[in-house]
Amino acid sequence: MMNDTLEIKKESAREKYERGMKNLKGIAHEKDVDAAVMWLKAAAKQGEEHADYELGKLYFLGAGVPIDYQQAVLYLRRAAQMGIAEANYYIGMAYFEGNGVHRDYTRAIHRFAIAQKARVPEAYYALAMCLENGYGCEQDLNAALNLYQEAVEMGNVDAKIKLAKCYMNGFGVEKNFKRAFQLLKDAEASESSEAPLMLGKLYYNGKGTEKDLTLAVEHYLIAANRGNIEACFRLGVCLFGGIGVKADEAESVKYILKAADAEYEKSYFYAGTFYYQGKYVEKDLEKAAGYFAQAYEDGIEEARVYLEKTKQEIQEQKEERNRRIQEAQKEVEKKLIEAEPEEDEGDLDDEFDRGMVGMDNFISLLEKSMPTEKSMPTDKSMATDKSTPSENNALRDNDIKNTDFPGEASEEDNRLTYEKQNAAVSDTVACELELLKLKQEFEQLKKSAESGQAEAEYMLGNAYLEGNWCNGRLSVAVDYEQAELWLRRADRQGYVEAHKKITECAKRKAEKVADEVRKNIEENHRKAEAEKQEHLRKMEEKERQEKIEAQIALNEFNMLVDYAKSGNSEALYCLGESYMKGIVCGKTVVVEINYDQALKYLAKALTAGHSGAITLLGECQKIVNDIEQQKKKKMHAVAAKNEFKSLVQFAQTGNPDAQYFLGMKYIEGEKLDDITIVEPNHEFAVFWLSEAAEKGQEQAQEILQTMY
Repeated sequence: MMNDTLEIKKESAREKYERGMKNLKGIAHEKDVDAAVMWLKAAAKQGEEHADYELGKLYFLGAGVPIDYQQAVLYLRRAAQMGIAEANYYIGMAYFEGNGVHRDYTRAIHRFAIAQKARVPEAYYALAMCLENGYGCEQDLNAALNLYQEAVEMGNVDAKIKLAKCYMNGFGVEKNFKRAFQLLKDAEASESSEAPLMLGKLYYNGKGTEKDLTLAVEHYLIAANRGNIEACFRLGVCLFGGIGVKADEAESVKYILKAADAEYEKSYFYAGTFYYQGKYVEKDLEKAAGYFAQAYEDGIEEARVYLEKTKQEIQEQKEERNRRIQEAQKEVEKKLIEAEPEEDEGDLDDEFDRGMVGMDNFISLLEKSMPTEKSMPTDKSMATDKSTPSENNALRDNDIKNTDFPGEASEEDNRLTYEKQNAAVSDTVACELELLKLKQEFEQLKKSAESGQAEAEYMLGNAYLEGNWCNGRLSVAVDYEQAELWLRRADRQGYVEAHKKITECAKRKAEKVADEVRKNIEENHRKAEAEKQEHLRKMEEKERQEKIEAQIALNEFNMLVDYAKSGNSEALYCLGESYMKGIVCGKTVVVEINYDQALKYLAKALTAGHSGAITLLGECQKIVNDIEQQKKKKMHAVAAKNEFKSLVQFAQTGNPDAQYFLGMKYIEGEKLDDITIVEPNHEFAVFWLSEAAEKGQEQAQEILQTMY
């Protein structure tokens, strides 16, 4: 038995690989990824290519180990070099996503193509995705659809879902909901969350299958349990309205709030309503206002009414709180006045003198703010005019006499005006006649061209190309399609000049298209910039509002501090509560949580006779005790873990005693209260005890004999 144990290190690379895969898949015992990695690395060191591939996948996908793309690519490249075609798919994905390597679509396609030749289903899907979107190659929708179809035939789930979407939306194929339904049913058994969501939609709308609201809800539930946010929202709506399922508002709230927390836009209005009503969730007007604001930004007009109403209630709550604080302040002031001694007449004189000093300061400031003589506006005419009123009237009358006013025109002026008007009318009539003549000539030219005359076809095409103008007005509008049509007809009849014009027409068409594209791009950029600026404006407004609210909250807090100094029990209680829970406005922390201060003020409030202080004081003390206990546990756990790390490092240097103790740790495991320091691990125990036994550690040899 002992000799069999000592043969572990002498196992072949293939045997170590198989042992690692058993640990990875949980064959013969529970799944143990750490043990699997240990055995796979040992096999990879001995050149087992499949071990490199499995290790690469583990690190690429983060399946039981932390994701490490660089390590993954290293193992996968070694596997690909040794002929594992599947490894090329993952290397391609690394290049496609820029994980562990620089993003390079061309290299990604190269790796996908190698894997596709080896009939790796995922590679078909990846190549199709590149062809569909033009990543690293020319866009080719037909080729992409063919590859999706081949991937479906090979059982690829992602391809089934993608092809189902194509059939539902008529993308590259005719709409076929029945075919989409069949594909999604095939993909339903996988862990995908999209397949049950899409099936739910088909059942809900009765497309591709009979309408069945119950089955729709069942599929929404499956998708929601797999983490699909849209499914959470749809399920919540069905539960709320009793659609296909018994109405359950409490469950509805849970799913819709989950969607809202994940920023699913359609759920914002519902979430705001729940927090506003406080039904099945703690009422929170601040959260309600936030969700209503987001819903209004997304175009739900009804949300604006609720937003205003919520803000009004928030303001009323603040005013009520201020009223309570003011009442407490008045009570304090009243007690202070009652305690003050009566003032004598000397005190009144002092107050009068102090008031006069204040008045002097006020007058001084007022004089400084008044405009000086130099700064006053002056009117030189007013300053220097020494004439009498009668003289001024005479001057004004003389000015009126010398002023030119429009009077009746002379006969010569009337004649010239009449001639100018007649000339303008004549020009207009001539222009209209010329325009009518050109249109008639164009219609005659069109008839000649339609009869098959080559020269007429050429001239008609040229007219459409250049347009016919008369005094700045078009008699024939530019039309490149018609121009090309008639010029090509003339060209087919051997009209030499037509060929040159066709080339020019194509050039102008291209320029027109390019100009339209440029204008569209500019318009899109303008809209995007406008949206960006609007978003920034809203963000700035939101930040400004938060700052205002934060300042108001800070002012209220400072008032509480002042009132608390007088010993007011309500102020002391509110101050303690503020320190215990903190005050946050949006992203601004107005008052940080401080349990020491909270305990201090709550204790003072209790002493001052506040009835509610004892409950809050107990809660706060419990939180402080729990925090201290957790700190101590973490400190002990950190020390224990550091000791274990030191033992591992010592064992890795080859010390047999350290290897023995490490093996024993893995046999028994180690816990500190509820914190696990070392998990029991039979495979690791055997590995390290075997290492110690090989070096002659007797205790390790004895333990191994009892284990086997």
